[in-house]
Amino acid sequence: MARRLGKHRLLLILIGLAVIIGASLPPFMTASCLTRQQTSAEIRALENLRVMTRGGVLPSENVVARIEWEFPRTKAAGLARMVRARIKLNAKDFAGAAALLDASVILDHTSLGDYALFMRANALEQAAKLPESRIVYEQLVNDYPSSMRARESTLRDADILMRTGAASAVPLLLKDLAAKDDAAALLLVARAHEQNGKSTRALAAYRRIYFYAPAAEESAEAATALPRLGSAAWPATAAEAIARADKLYDGKSYAEAVRAYADAFARFPTTANAQTQLRHGIAALGVRKVVDGVSALNSVPPSAGETRAEALYYLAQTYARARQWDQARASVEELRRAFPNSPFTQRALVNVGQIAQDANDLTNASYFLRAAVNSFRVRRRLLRRNSTLRGSRTKQRTIKNHHVC
Repeated sequence: MARRLGKHRLLLILIGLAVIIGASLPPFMTASCLTRQQTSAEIRALENLRVMTRGGVLPSENVVARIEWEFPRTKAAGLARMVRARIKLNAKDFAGAAALLDASVILDHTSLGDYALFMRANALEQAAKLPESRIVYEQLVNDYPSSMRARESTLRDADILMRTGAASAVPLLLKDLAAKDDAAALLLVARAHEQNGKSTRALAAYRRIYFYAPAAEESAEAATALPRLGSAAWPATAAEAIARADKLYDGKSYAEAVRAYADAFARFPTTANAQTQLRHGIAALGVRKVVDGVSALNSVPPSAGETRAEALYYLAQTYARARQWDQARASVEELRRAFPNSPFTQRALVNVGQIAQDANDLTNASYFLRAAVNSFRVRRRLLRRNSTLRGSRTKQRTIKNHHVC
């Protein structure tokens, strides 16, 4: 219920934005491919509609219906119709809301056609008119494929198929989303296969969630499904192992990511490269496993380029926080020597200097912050020199081309 209230509040915010944009533009708009002048009265009506729905408040339907009646075939009428539908939904009159939203005025005169279709499909679903609801969800996906509601509409469509005994159609419907490792889609596919007695395909979908979308909430159900279907929760390939670790890292599930990286490196040593060791180190530091983090970051080789620079950036700060100033200086000096133009170098100098300053270590703070200033000056001179050289080359080419002509 809270989720639905949040979506309805979002709709009112979108209507408010549509009103504001419509009122702030010059008094011209395009509707049904015809340009017409927007009257001052209509602009006032749009503003009144915005005020009436401010903060998620719903006005009397009669007041909103009057706006729709006074300004037919306009943006004001379309938005008023959507507010009336929201009032019906709030009163649990789902059939009434669906009827109001079955109107061309919204599609033709507002930019919220996809939201109107989603509201209508949802209203029909709430009214237990599932076949009609599916038709509208599919219309939204076909007419507005890039809409923010297209994915959810596809999932709702699939869920209705599951509830109406048509689970066999779900895998094909969700094929594109499943190919993107969408956890919600994969879970519906897995359930559909299980419902149809296809345990091997169901297991494949559950494993895909567990290893390629482990940070999603659906992963918990996948984890319990694996042993039920006779599978261990261990990676069968290097791709599965490192995908799980990387996805957990991307989802900031650092504790699980540390374990996943360690498991991947142990089972498939070739997965331990500069980038994965960097991520392993950052994740370990994120859960205060400093020894593991420092070890992983130090394993990133100098030949790794900017990846090594990023590792040194984290190492310098880690050493500084531990008051290991000799190691912090060594990390920073390697950055200055090997990566003078890297943004990590400047940031490391400033951050380590700040750590020293916060620790009231004025000697080290002065050293790192002065180095930061000097590094900035050198970099600025190099940029100016490179800019001058580029300008000179451009001028020479221009003169050459002029002589050729």
